[in-house]
Amino acid sequence: MNPDKEEVQRLLDVLRTLLRMLGVSNREVERRLELKHSAVNRLFSGVVEAKLDLVLGIARAVGLGYDELFDFAYPDRRAAGESTAAAQRIRTLLEDLHPKGMRAAPPAVERPAPVRPAPAAEAVDRDEMLRDLKKVVREVLGEIQSQGKPESKPENGDD
Repeated sequence: MNPDKEEVQRLLDVLRTLLRMLGVSNREVERRLELKHSAVNRLFSGVVEAKLDLVLGIARAVGLGYDELFDFAYPDRRAAGESTAAAQRIRTLLEDLHPKGMRAAPPAVERPAPVRPAPAAEAVDRDEMLRDLKKVVREVLGEIQSQGKPESKPENGDD
């Protein structure tokens, strides 16, 4: 078996163990996700190929956050010096995106409390989301530009 398939099977084994620890049956997961009978069993046994959306859906169906699933699957973090070359390159690229004086701190040994995914919300209007994103980008760019300039009084006289 190739290493990728072995790792997928290991992740599925972790997920299956978490289901058992929570006392949730495969059938209950299928009911919650509206899957066909024995779909989860076929996934865990390797009869069907694991798809990420199904694996994440199972985690969500039993109340686990995505980050929690991966925390259980990968409890041992790499030390800062043990990062892969790809991860180091990505961190370098991301670091360059932070304005001066606001650089991200190097990864700490202690992991901050995980952020739970928000409950499923109603569909967001794409145009509204794009407007909000543009607004935030403009604000950030304005802050970056103003860092190099002396403070000026607001034009409307409010202070």
